[in-house]
Amino acid sequence: MNEGKEEQEFNFSDIVSTDLDYERLYVPKQKIARNLRNFIKVKGLSIRKLANQMDDVNYSQIVRITTTKNYNIDTLLKILDELDLEIEIKPRKKISNEN
Repeated sequence: MNEGKEEQEFNFSDIVSTDLDYERLYVPKQKIARNLRNFIKVKGLSIRKLANQMDDVNYSQIVRITTTKNYNIDTLLKILDELDLEIEIKPRKKISNEN
């Protein structure tokens, strides 16, 4: 029993209200976070080491992006620049419901 502390139950619907929000917001953020974590590893870095080599981005800012929390696009762009990466904007692939 946790005396003095109540455990809060996490409810995803508190953050994302609809299936559309999930597809439009959460899924892309998961992809960004996963790719960023992978490229940090490929570069032989940890999040802490990456933060230490950057003057204008700190550890907690990088963690927010790599764990799909809300973040500033400027922060993401600075991290991508440090890793010699860029964002590519392209049309979304349509999934057909036809059989």
